[in-house]
Amino acid sequence: MTPQIKHRIEQIRRGEVPEGYKRTKVGIVPDEWKIVKLDSISSHVTKKNSDGKIQTTFTNSATQGIIRQTDYFDKEISNRENITGYYVVQEDDYIYNPRISTSAPCGPINKSHFAEDGVASPLYTVFKMKGDLHKNRYIEYYLKISFWHRCMCGVAKYGARHDRMNITNDDLFGMPILFPTLEEQQKIAEILSAQDKLIALKEKLIEEKKRQKISIADKLFSPEYIKQKSPLANKTSFAQICSVVTDYVSNGSFKSLKDNVEYLEQGHAVLLRLADYNNGFDKNKFIYINEKAFNFLSRSIVYPNDIIIANVGSVGAVFRAPDLKMPMSLAPNTILVRTNISNDYFYHFVCSTRGQELLKTITSTTAQPKFNKTDFKSLEMYVPNEDVQRNTSQILNLVDKEIEILQKDLDQEKQKKKALMQLLLTGIVRVNV
Repeated sequence: MTPQIKHRIEQIRRGEVPEGYKRTKVGIVPDEWKIVKLDSISSHVTKKNSDGKIQTTFTNSATQGIIRQTDYFDKEISNRENITGYYVVQEDDYIYNPRISTSAPCGPINKSHFAEDGVASPLYTVFKMKGDLHKNRYIEYYLKISFWHRCMCGVAKYGARHDRMNITNDDLFGMPILFPTLEEQQKIAEILSAQDKLIALKEKLIEEKKRQKISIADKLFSPEYIKQKSPLANKTSFAQICSVVTDYVSNGSFKSLKDNVEYLEQGHAVLLRLADYNNGFDKNKFIYINEKAFNFLSRSIVYPNDIIIANVGSVGAVFRAPDLKMPMSLAPNTILVRTNISNDYFYHFVCSTRGQELLKTITSTTAQPKFNKTDFKSLEMYVPNEDVQRNTSQILNLVDKEIEILQKDLDQEKQKKKALMQLLLTGIVRVNV
């Protein structure tokens, strides 16, 4: 970042208007940029699937964008006989989902890149850009920056539903859009699209490395390989090699913990939430709670490197507890596993294809997928000698380290994109056109 840009950022932060900029009701922006309302460049889509001909239902995800419902949930959620009231979504249409999350603090607004038509829940708001703006990617990026989010929060009305942005369509379509010349919009979109391509490339490298790990693990955990390297290895039940502790938190207790979210800065303990019915397994989902609430929690203390497995909902998600330098407790719907063989070896086994398939054999498919600790203890695996356990673990730990390095690089590129969006889409940094 050049000294000139740094100086401009500091000026705007202090409320000063740099040369070539102007003060507006939404902030300090370049002189030649317009401020338009969303409804002046878009139109509200209210057409419904009244004849029921369109059968593809779209879900608007904060992390995956607009995706077919069957791909997101691995099954059909909407009733095919009851989607005549759903909105029709065409290519390049936008869907606004008012459900808020960490990834989408005001609810995700995403653009459909499907060539086929689909339908969206009437809980969503659908709109399309007017005229030639329907292919405009500047708007797509703009609707994701914190500047836009702050504007939305400024008009939202907060009611009983803490998980939804309460904003009317009139307020939504009255929202301000910073609107540079079309040439500048195009250049900004090209820069951000190039960053997207770089991110996609790094994501592809990570996926390829994960596939390599699966292939390596499949060989290392095959009975043939184990018997070759450790002829005396026999099948051993998990009950013989594991100590399994189950910890359930009652709904009332768990709700009381969630009510302590306002106590974050003074929290002295942390609750791990590993199994999330809606969003799957997220190792970063920690809810900090106060010490009093923590002490009342019926819990199993978790130590660094303990193996934790989701046994309800996101069944089979495996995680090793981090060293947070503070007490930790299990969330509901998980089991804690400690072993008397190599911790690394057992961890990599339950993460492997063979281990995951083994867990499926004890997983019930009625309503919410789940398994119990008694059945878990009955599972069996080949346990080789300590040298083979150590060598196998070293190989897979090395691959994990490579994936971790790639992931950090990817995270940096995502942060770079976030910074670019904030600077370019608010005009703090200008592009040459």
